[in-house]
Parts: sequence; C-alpha cells; structure tokens
Amino acid sequence: MEAMNASFRRGAGLAAAILTLITVLGYCYWRLETVSRRGWAGFSYVPPVGSSGRPTQTGMVGLQPGSVFVLFPGAPGERAGLHRGDVILTINGIAAREMKKLTTITSTAKRGDIIRYRISRNGRILDVPLRLESPVASPMFAATFISSLSVALTFLLIGAFVFWRRPTDTRATVFYAMTLVAAVTFANTSLIQVEGSNMRGVITSQQSFAELWHLVILGATSLFFAPLLLHLALIFPRERPILQRRRRLFLWIYGYPAAFCIYGALLMTLLTALSRKGTEDLATKIIVAFIVVSAVAAAAKIVIGMIRSGFREGIINAPIATIVLVLSADAGVLALAARLSSQSKSVVPFFIATFVLVLIGIATFGSYPVATFISLFRSYRESGAEERRQVKWPIWATMVAVGGKIVLSVVGFVIVFLTTFRHVGLPTMLYGLPDIVSKVLYVLIPLSFAFAILKYRLMNIDVIIRRTVLYSIFTAIVFGLYALLVAGIGTALVKFVGLTSQAMLVASTVVVALAAVPIRNRLQRMVDRNLFRERRDYPLALRNIGNAIGASSGIDDFLRYVAEQIQQALQNRSVIIALRRDVEYVAAAKIGVPDEVLGRVRVPTDFDPTATPESLRKLGTTLVLPVRSHRETVALLALGSKLSDEDFSAEDHEFLGAASSQIAVGIENLRLRDEEVEFEQARAMQQILLPTRFPQLPGFEIAGVWLPARSVGGDYFDTLTLGDGKAGICIGDVAGKGMPAALLMANLQAAVKATAAAAVAPAVVCERVKQIVGGNLTGGKFISFFYGVLDSAARTFTYSNAGHNPPILVRVDSNVERLARGGPAMGRLFKDVPHEQDVAQLDSGDRIVLFTDGVSEARRGEEEFGDDRLIELLIIHRHLDARELQARIIDELRQFTNGDFNDDVTLVVIAG
Repeated sequence: MEAMNASFRRGAGLAAAILTLITVLGYCYWRLETVSRRGWAGFSYVPPVGSSGRPTQTGMVGLQPGSVFVLFPGAPGERAGLHRGDVILTINGIAAREMKKLTTITSTAKRGDIIRYRISRNGRILDVPLRLESPVASPMFAATFISSLSVALTFLLIGAFVFWRRPTDTRATVFYAMTLVAAVTFANTSLIQVEGSNMRGVITSQQSFAELWHLVILGATSLFFAPLLLHLALIFPRERPILQRRRRLFLWIYGYPAAFCIYGALLMTLLTALSRKGTEDLATKIIVAFIVVSAVAAAAKIVIGMIRSGFREGIINAPIATIVLVLSADAGVLALAARLSSQSKSVVPFFIATFVLVLIGIATFGSYPVATFISLFRSYRESGAEERRQVKWPIWATMVAVGGKIVLSVVGFVIVFLTTFRHVGLPTMLYGLPDIVSKVLYVLIPLSFAFAILKYRLMNIDVIIRRTVLYSIFTAIVFGLYALLVAGIGTALVKFVGLTSQAMLVASTVVVALAAVPIRNRLQRMVDRNLFRERRDYPLALRNIGNAIGASSGIDDFLRYVAEQIQQALQNRSVIIALRRDVEYVAAAKIGVPDEVLGRVRVPTDFDPTATPESLRKLGTTLVLPVRSHRETVALLALGSKLSDEDFSAEDHEFLGAASSQIAVGIENLRLRDEEVEFEQARAMQQILLPTRFPQLPGFEIAGVWLPARSVGGDYFDTLTLGDGKAGICIGDVAGKGMPAALLMANLQAAVKATAAAAVAPAVVCERVKQIVGGNLTGGKFISFFYGVLDSAARTFTYSNAGHNPPILVRVDSNVERLARGGPAMGRLFKDVPHEQDVAQLDSGDRIVLFTDGVSEARRGEEEFGDDRLIELLIIHRHLDARELQARIIDELRQFTNGDFNDDVTLVVIAG
C-alpha cells in the first residue's frame, strides 16, 4: 500500500513539474512574443495627469509630471538618447497629457516603428526619435531574463529531484511545493520590466485590468514562497514543539497570503466588471459594502473568541478573522485616501497611503524570513551533533539569501536615487546587477536544503551529487565574486576618484587584487573543506575525541560526537558505532544513515570478522573495525565508503586505530562515571529508606548502621514499631548493585511495611513478602531476608530466616547461637518452598547482631574477616550496650580493611 502511494505521489509530482515547466516556458514565450511584436521602448515617465484626468501642476515625490524616472539599461530609450529627468512634452506631435489621444499610437505601433518624442532637458527643447524594438535586444534585459529563468528552472529541478526520491516524506513535499512556487515567482519577475503599456514609452488613459490578470495571478502565487519556506523551517529537520502547542499556526502562516489573494481577486473582479459599464460609483459602493461586511464579521468572530478565551487567546485562535479585519482596515484607508485625492485634485494623499501600506505589507512578508531564520537557529541550538550539521546549511543560506537581498535592494535603491534625483552618471551594468545577484543568491536556499538532505541523508536519500560538480560550481562562484570585487573597486576609482593614468589604474587594481586575496583564499578553503577536496586534520580529530571524553554528558553523547569527528576527518558516507550488549553489538550512534538504525541494527558477537555483517552491508558499510578495551571488544566501528570513492589508505587505518583506542578509553571512563552517578543516586535512595529512629522497648536497646562502600550494593535494614511492646526488626541483601538493587530494596521495604503487624507471624511475613517481590526477581536475581519480632514483655525474639547470614546470639554466659531457621532466599527458583520460624528466649545481658555479608566477607588482601572473628569479638565485648558494641565492630572492620570496604556494611544490634 505504501509503495502504491509512493508511486502515485511520484506520478503526481512529475505531472506537477511538467505542468509548471510548460507554464513557465509557455508564459515566457507568450509574453516575449507579444511584447516583441508590439515593440518596447524600455522607459517610463511620471503620468502628467491626476486622478481626475486633469493635468497636474505638482510632481510626485519630487518628480516633475512627465519626467522620465525609469530608464532600462541598453533599452531603445537609452540608446535613443533619453536621460532620467527628461520631461516628455509630446509623442508623435500629441501632447503627453492628452492620454486619450495617445491610444491611437499604442493601438497601432509595432516593432520597428519610430516614435518621436519632444522633451525638455535643462530648459532646452529636444526632439528624440526612438525605434521600438524587442526587449531581447537589450543586453541587460537578456541577462536579467536569463538569470531569472535559470533560477526558476534550478528551483524546479532541485525540488522535483528531492520529491522523486522521497515522495512520502512531509518535508520533501513542502520543499517541492516551495520550489514550484519559486519557479513561478522567478519566471514572473523575469518579465516584470516588459509588462504594462508604461514600459512601451506611452501612457494612455485606457489601462485594462484584463491585461494584467495573468500578472496578478502569477504575482499572487509568489506570495506563498515565504510561507512555504517558513513551513519547511518548522519541520526541518524535525517538527518544532510550537506546532504541538499551536495547532492553528499554519492558518496564520498561510492565511495572510491566501486572504490577501482572495481579497484582491474579489476587489479586482468587481472593479473590472463594473468599470466597463461606466458605473464607477456603484462599483465603489459595492466595494465599500464588501469591506464593511467583512470587517464586521471578522470583528464579531474575534470578540466572541475574546469573551470565551481572553484577549490574547481570542486573537491567536482566530487567525483568519484577524487577518480579514486587518486587510479590511487597509482597504478602508486606501479608499479614504482615494477620496481625499479626488477632492484635492492631487495624487499625494493616495500615493502616501499606498506607500505606507506597501511598507506595512513588506514588513509583514518580511517577518516570514525572520521567523524562518529564528526557527532554523533554534532547531540548530536544540539539536544533536548530526542534526546541527544538517541545519547549519539552510541557516547560512537563508541568512545569505535574505541578507543579500536586503543589502542589494538598498544598493539598487541608492543607484536609482542617485541617477534619478541627483543625476549621477553610473556605468550601465550597475543598474541591473543588484537584481541579478540577489536572484542568484536565492538559489542557495534550495541548494542548501538539498545539500543537507543529500550529504547527511536526512530524508534517507543516497549521496549522489559528485564532489567535482559542486566543487566546480562553488569555486567558480568564489572566483567570480573575487573578480567582481576587483572590477567594482577599479570602476569606482575611475568614476569617483577621477583616476585617469593608465599606469596608476593598473597599479591600484593590482593592489586591490592582492588585498582581496586573503578573502578569496578564506572562501576557497571553506569550499574545499565542505566539499571534500581536502582531508580534515587527523591529529585535530583525535584531539577533539580525547577532549570529548571529559566534556560529554554520557556515552551516547560521546559516541555521537565521535561519529561526527570521524566522518569529518575521513569524509566518508556513513559512520555507525555499535556498543556491545551481552551477545550482540547494538547501533548506538550514527552519521549518514537513517535514524531508525539506532537500537535496531544488531550484530552477533560471534560474527565472521573477515566479512561485513549483512545488517551493516545493507547500510553501505565497507569497513568494520573492533574497538577493544583490555583485549575485550566493547564496540564496533562501521564505516561507509569515502565520498571520493577511494579506498581507505594506510594513513586512514592508522587514524582509525588511534581513534578506536580513544573510543575504548572514552567508553570505559564514561561507564565508570555513569556508574558513579548511578551509585550516588542509589546511595541517596537507600539513605532515605533506612530508619533514623529506633523503637524504644522496656529492657532493650536497638541500634543500626549502614556504611556504603564505593560500589553501592542492595543492603537493607529496618525497624518497625508494632505496638503492645513489640518491634519488627529485619535485614536483607538484594542481589546486584547500583540503581537496580536500590529499586528492589525500595520494593522490599514497601512489601515489609504492608505486611508486618503484631499479629502476623514472621514466617507468614516472609511468605507474603516473597509473593510481592518475587515478580521483580528476574534473570536469577534473589533476595536474602531475615525478619524477627522482639517481644519486650515475654522477652522473646521470634524470627524467620530466608537465606540470610544467620544472626549471632551471644548469651550473657558467652554461649553462642545462630538464628538460621526459616527457608531459602527469595527467588523464582524457590518460590514454592515454605518458610518456618523459631523463637529465642532472651535474658538480661544477651546480645543479638544482625549483619550482611559486607561484614563477614570484608577483606584484607586474600584474608576475610569471617564469622569466627566476629563471634570472638562479640564474646569479648558482650558487656557493651547496643551503640557501643556496634561502634566496636565498625572500628575492628576498619582496622582490618584499612578503611577500604569492598561491599556495604550493615549492622543491627539488639541488647537485652
């Protein structure tokens, strides 16, 4: 089913690519053919009439009515001798303000016709003949058109390729949609300079909305490029948490451009349909009514949401209503400005309102790339080592593309300002260069996402882009930027400094070229390092791995970093590090393979070392090396082939050997550190569970102590006040160490507290405890346990011993008894064996000592402390009270072991 779905999506994606390609190429051919047939002048001037159709006396933002303010480089207007600031007086003998009469020219003129302009320039009247030509004849237009169309096709091809390889991946789908929209957008911008009658050099009063529909549709499509890019950033490389918190976020992202398009389409439809009938007033009333109704409905929706959820949530949860209300307000402002312009017979109010709203629109859509960068940056900061390397490419590409667009737009504005208002003469090539470069920079966005995908297999795509192609492209870009920098500074020297000496110009250019060499070399090294032309520094990688041992938070974090360092150093396709767990190696870290391999790829420990295991071979592994610690293999290092397709050299093997040794050291050290942390936690848990106060019974004293060793075991003791002069006393030893033993001990304590009571016999307590904790005793684990009830009135100690070290009872007359009766230790093997109990009668001066094997098995070299030594000690010091006797035993153990306990020491002393 999944394969069929993938095939269907591939087919749909291919159809979309073909349809987009046909649309782009067909649209470009149609518009070029139409404009070439009708002829093109390549300049525009300020309309010499106001909104009422009457001639204007004031200029628009400092421009005189009829003055030329757009002059396309290399176009017929420039070649005919027109300058920016020239004022158009007549066109073929018809005054420029007689716009209705000028329609006879636009309706009959075609390519090759000569149009004669009478202009005013600095007080002089000049006649300028201009031959209408095809825009393709302008070198600058040809360069702009080719660059825009190339960028469009690049977007389309990259997106189609990625989607074809991963049709069911949401990220690939959004990426593909973004590239399709980008292709349409750049195809539209490639012909923006030839659309509209204004660029024909003749402005008439009959401007049909029908002629602009194709431009509006394509322009509306381009509004979705930034939202799609933000969408991709929110799910790349993984979904951002905000998508879970804010389910309506995508309505905000796509709602604004969608509402903008729908709003604009409705308004244009009404205006076009009604204006043809000469019912402009009716059209205005209907438009105003539509705006008011939309605004009221949207406001009602928002107010209801605020009442239910509060001010903030009311707005956040009503994205469409909020957007409609904002657009309605914008339309209202525009309508009011149009009315003011009509009453004042000036275009200034309408122009100012339009300018402000355009700035607001630019700021709104400008927030999309800002949000995109923030999302990518936060994904970078919150990701692991591999994902950081995946995300850094789109981050830098977005920064360069958007930042470059902003900077180049400012440069372009400065150029237009200087040439239009200050009449500064600049080289023709500078006019269109910012626009061309900014478009080319946008190619970095799909290239960066595709590069991250293809290089790191983020979407499980094989690395297929050959290094030579990418290297050649980026190297050419570096040298091109270098040449452009040198040429630009040289041109500036000629233009602004007035340098005319050929020798000085050559010398200055050489100095600039030499000064720019470090910049070029730095860029070239970046290309070399990232596109695999040079091997990374092996000693540096080894130092980084060594430093990571102490800096890593755990083994997984360390291995991820090691995999990254090895891949960077070797420049190979993949790295997998599999840790040994019992009888198999399990993938614990990876670079260049799907995330699903972690924990799933397993290799038996008895695999044939002369052959690559099948599970690794399927992932492209070509070399498997053992990672040994003390002659024991603790991990496997599996490597994919090198990106250069060269074999691993002797130097590579030497580096891998050294890296394997460091990996082994790191694994060993981090395991010890993790165990230490675990032991600290287990020690804290045990300390909390142990009693801090002991029952006070007439004629008896009870004392207890637990001394943890360096490796925390599962020792346990507790004392319970049962009432009626009785106390429950228990001690146990849980098999194992660290946190698992501490958790079992906690389970044991809970079972004892839930079971023990004055009326419940010790044997019954042992049986019930065994039933409760038995389910947690897996893999041969067991618990030794002793439980007794001390009755102060009867002076008896009733007990049951479940496989624990028999406590020692030392009588006042030095006789010794062992409290051993009971049954086997608690474990699944002996779950059906019943427990018995016994009673010891206690006299004044008797002492009972309960202990764990940490006491009797305390070692000094090969010698154990032993039960006999303990009994002898108790006989000698039987006159001491409970606390003093406990302290004496601890002192003797410390003296015997030199204070180095190899296991927990736990004691409970009862003095009668």
